[in-house]
Amino acid sequence: MADIQDIGVLTDLSRSQIFNLCKGFLTKGISAIKDKREGKPKELLTKKERETIVEMVKTKTPKDCGYVSEYWTTGILGNWIEQEYKAKYKSKTSLYLVFKQARFTYHKPGMVYREHDEQEIEQWEKEENVSSGSLVERIRGNERETQEKLDNLITLYLDGDIPKVNYLAKKDELLLQKVSLAHKMDSARQERKNWV
Repeated sequence: MADIQDIGVLTDLSRSQIFNLCKGFLTKGISAIKDKREGKPKELLTKKERETIVEMVKTKTPKDCGYVSEYWTTGILGNWIEQEYKAKYKSKTSLYLVFKQARFTYHKPGMVYREHDEQEIEQWEKEENVSSGSLVERIRGNERETQEKLDNLITLYLDGDIPKVNYLAKKDELLLQKVSLAHKMDSARQERKNWV
């Protein structure tokens, strides 16, 4: 039987949502788990407008558009889209996709330790990479590649370039691949712990 965590990763549902679906299936049958949404989601912006926004995010800063900030955030982008196109997204997911299409990344600042010795860390990283890092790096590369494929698939579906049936089949395949890679990464990390 499938593990709850695996089902959560595959479906992007919470534990309680999974149990509610299971309960509904047991009482009402397949109709309880059927997707009630019909057709494509309503698009707030045209494909051309989205492309224009992505290009603007790549080439301009919020300061160029009248904001105080040097860097784009979902809040600033959402406000700008609302003012320019009179369209407001209910969630930040579409705004995240704009940043992904613009190839933006974000990083949380790391912690700095008082007894931080840069040379010692570099030496340790070199030793680790030689011993077992290549496997972990390959898995990370595969994870990044799978995530990019998933992001591109979502974009194709939202743009209406692929039918829903094909989208769902490919999405399931890529999510299974992500779960498999996560298990491989856990195994590789466990081996590294045992080795050290």
